[in-house]
Amino acid sequence: MAKLKFPKEILEKAKTITGRRARVVVDHLLQHGTISTEDLRSRGYTHPLGAIRDVRDQGLPLVMFWTRDSAGRRIGAYRFGDVAAIRSSCGAVTFKCSWCSHRLETTEDRRGKRMTCPRCKTRNYVPVIRPRRENLPGMWRPKKPPRRKVEQAVEIHVRLARAFDAGPADEEEGLLPLGRPLTEAIEGARLGKVWSEDYGGQKLIITLLGPSADAMFDAIDPLLRGLPAMQRRGSRVVKLYDYSDPGCKKSVIRYS
Repeated sequence: MAKLKFPKEILEKAKTITGRRARVVVDHLLQHGTISTEDLRSRGYTHPLGAIRDVRDQGLPLVMFWTRDSAGRRIGAYRFGDVAAIRSSCGAVTFKCSWCSHRLETTEDRRGKRMTCPRCKTRNYVPVIRPRRENLPGMWRPKKPPRRKVEQAVEIHVRLARAFDAGPADEEEGLLPLGRPLTEAIEGARLGKVWSEDYGGQKLIITLLGPSADAMFDAIDPLLRGLPAMQRRGSRVVKLYDYSDPGCKKSVIRYS
C-alpha cells in the first residue's frame, strides 16, 4: 500500500493531538486516510462521535462523508478537513459564506468537491470558531466548593507560683498586662480577638484568634517579655496555624 500524503500543516497539527481516544483516530487517519464509525466500534469505542469530537476540539478539522459498512448499511466516515480550518483554540468550527453569511458544517460534499452556497451560489467560505458548549455564556456549571476559612490562634500558657485564688497580691498585679493592654494590642490593631481565658490550678491559658498567628505574636511579644511569670519553667507561647485542626502546624516560643 502506497504511503498517503497529507499537507504539512495537517501533519504538524496531528503531532500535537493528545488523549488516548483522539490519538487512535489520528493514527488511523494517517495510516488509512479515512476512519468510519465501524472502525471505532471495532476498537471498543461505543460512542464514536465522542472520539471525533476529541480531535475537533483540539483544532484538527475532520470532514464527515457517507459510506457503507461490512453489512451494507449506511454509516458515517471521516477524513482530514481543510487546512484553513486548523486552529489552536478549543471549540467547534463551522464555515460562513463571505457574501451572504450562510453557514455550513463543511465546505466539501461526500465526493470531496467544494460545495456551492445554496443562497448566493458562490464558493467563498471562511472558517468560524464557536465556543464549546461548556464555555457558552449562560450554561450551567457546577459550583466550586467554598474554601474553608483557616483561623489561626496564639495560646499564652502562664505558669503561676500558686493557685490563682491563693496567689499573692503582687503576682496578680504582675499579670495585669495580660488584661486590657493585651486586648488593646490585639483587638485595637484589628489583628484578632481574645477568645478565652482558662484558669486551673497553677495554670493560666489565654487564647487569641485571628487570621495570622505570626502577626498577633509580634504585637504581644513586647508585653510578654516584661512579665516575670513568663520566665518560669512551663510558661510558653504556642502559635497554631489552623485552630480547627488538632494536628496542624505549631510553633512554641519559650522565654525561660
